[in-house]
Amino acid sequence: MTQEFAAQEFTTDWLRTTQLTWDQLLPQFKPRRLLEVGSYEGASTCYAIKLLSGLVDHLEIHCIDTWEGGIEHQLEGVDMAEVEARFKRNLAIEIENAACTVDLHIHKSTSAIALAQLIADGKAGYFDFAYIDGSHQRRMF
Repeated sequence: MTQEFAAQEFTTDWLRTTQLTWDQLLPQFKPRRLLEVGSYEGASTCYAIKLLSGLVDHLEIHCIDTWEGGIEHQLEGVDMAEVEARFKRNLAIEIENAACTVDLHIHKSTSAIALAQLIADGKAGYFDFAYIDGSHQRRMF
């Protein structure tokens, strides 16, 4: 992982695929209310906070994940409880160091259930930016 995350622990470098786009997009639009589906260890959420915290005074971020993992995680023997714990540690570090206030909402649920609940809570059309990177498996909820 890149040097900007020296204090955090990430076991994958998936952020690299979106980092250049986000470097252009997020500072230009300055979203304040973000939704992420599929959070894993929190790298993309941490990066969004890092990019935006000097540009806005407050961020509200909703992260949706089951932290159960997909078939690929099961086959590789990934400890998803540890992945979730890393997510929480990584975000705690980033929020503590942020130049703005960050209101983090963690929804440990399937996206179908969590998104339906957000709509029921009056959040339809609420978010300025949504990043969808959840499981690609079809699963009944």
